[in-house]
Amino acid sequence: MAVLALICIFNITVNERLKEFGVLLSIGARKSQIFQMLLLEAGMIGVLGGFLGVVLSGGGILLFKDVIMESMNMPYLNVNVSQYVILALQSLGLAVGVSLLATLYAAVRANRMEPYKLIQEVES
Repeated sequence: MAVLALICIFNITVNERLKEFGVLLSIGARKSQIFQMLLLEAGMIGVLGGFLGVVLSGGGILLFKDVIMESMNMPYLNVNVSQYVILALQSLGLAVGVSLLATLYAAVRANRMEPYKLIQEVES
């Protein structure tokens, strides 16, 4: 579900920037540079989102530890730091991977268009 939402968001973002890509291509940027730029932006969004998710979830676990234990009928909730670090790294990797996969469709679609079509697409 999150992948579909991200695909929609990245498609909308790329559609808003088609004219920008057309101008960049017409002044000498290569299509590979546009593709790399989009993937780099998606990677940065994934890292930032993953980091915020890890920090907020870790804080939530520590803050609501007693409530979680009581609602799940657990006698104790032992939050092992090494397990949390491994889980945090996996979550961060998943966030980056999903954001890169979600932007691939939009990046490939934008790269297949000619610069004049990119500029005309927005104006018409």
